[in-house]
Amino acid sequence: MTAWSLTCLDLGQTFIGLDNCGKLLADERFYSSLGITATFTIATTSIQTVLGVSPALLLNRNIRGEGLVRTLLLIPRLTAPFISGFNFPS
Repeated sequence: MTAWSLTCLDLGQTFIGLDNCGKLLADERFYSSLGITATFTIATTSIQTVLGVSPALLLNRNIRGEGLVRTLLLIPRLTAPFISGFNFPS
């Protein structure tokens, strides 16, 4: 690893080794950012799991109009491939 700059075309770069890693591990902002990223990842994954599994469990039951509900849920997923197929025939 070397210290270099995009604005300075100095070909005699200096080898800095793992200095950047040491600076990163000593910086409090890194750990703060790491915590925020972990919190965001866990929160969004949990919310998406609940929002995905809940309708699946509700639709897994025998309900009146089950076919209609499934059709209404599948229409948005099928629209884009059909439109693409018509626009770009092989």
